[in-house]
Amino acid sequence: MLSAKERAILEELQLNPYISQKNLADKIGLSRSATANLISQLVNKGYIMGKAYILNDRKSIICIGGANVDHKLVLKEDLQLYTSNPISSLTTIGGVVRNVAENLGRLDQNVTLLSLVGGDMNGRSILNYCKDFISVHEVEIIENATTGSYSAILNNEGDLILGIADMDIANLMDDRWLQRHRQALSSAKLLVIDTNVEPSAIQYLLDFSRDENKDMVIIGVSAPKVNRVPEELAGTFLTIFNKDESQAYFKTKETDAKKLTQMWLDKGVSYAVVTDGKDGVAYGYQKGIYKSPAIVVKEVVDATGAGDAFCSGVIYGLMNDNNFHDSVLLGQLNASATIQSTSSVREVLTRQLLESEKEQHNAKKIS
Repeated sequence: MLSAKERAILEELQLNPYISQKNLADKIGLSRSATANLISQLVNKGYIMGKAYILNDRKSIICIGGANVDHKLVLKEDLQLYTSNPISSLTTIGGVVRNVAENLGRLDQNVTLLSLVGGDMNGRSILNYCKDFISVHEVEIIENATTGSYSAILNNEGDLILGIADMDIANLMDDRWLQRHRQALSSAKLLVIDTNVEPSAIQYLLDFSRDENKDMVIIGVSAPKVNRVPEELAGTFLTIFNKDESQAYFKTKETDAKKLTQMWLDKGVSYAVVTDGKDGVAYGYQKGIYKSPAIVVKEVVDATGAGDAFCSGVIYGLMNDNNFHDSVLLGQLNASATIQSTSSVREVLTRQLLESEKEQHNAKKIS
């Protein structure tokens, strides 16, 4: 995983590859010798190559979409309307693509978040939290806007009673917003977008990825928002949607996840995944369509973030030269471990841990 100082160095070098080591040290607040050591580490990790601090963006990822604050309020007794109710509460940093970005950052990937936050305390909280795992220099702060938030009121059994979302800031995530970040998009190898953005943003990124020969991933967030995905998807590298979202997009009652996967491939998508909850995952590409059973876990602590963890594992696998089968397995392993934790993104996640989990899983299959 990259440290905050390593990320700061990469951000400065993206702005000025010819900066002197002394000026670079001054900007990030380290001694020249400490800066030199960090640069050497970045060279060894493959983030910097050649002279003039040329950045290796071959595997850089930009994640585009929502970043918000989630409030979970759990009632201690039965809900009583029109009066005060005792609760326990938990506030976390969320957003589908933000969660994906954090997972990838913890997996030691070179990730930049492209999103919008308001000029409020929640916006500052998101930026302060994210900077340890991902680059946030492409996140715009809209001073007069409110950072996106979601509040869930649950009964004492964990069932949702009421969900309240303030996501008006997402209306500003359109094609004009992405145009302002065209230079950053041009520097990335992989572009990942969720369906929290406006339809014009997804269409813009599709056109951009075709024109610039970029790999693009589209991730679903809910069935109602799948209508933001364009009809023409030829050239899209990867789509990840669940069964409900796929049914909504294709306006079908088809329940076979493998057949739904074929529908995505028929749209011109190179790799397609349809998740099916406890019934596993269907996935396909030009060599065929496959079904992988769900990984059984002892206890589900909190399913929040499981889908995001899955998407991250698949993307990580494909970006690191794994075949599609192993990439889907990495997604399933990350998701199954996440639902056994209390966090939307498990705090213990590292590249070494996920690779070890994959090895242990394969060893059990052999034995």
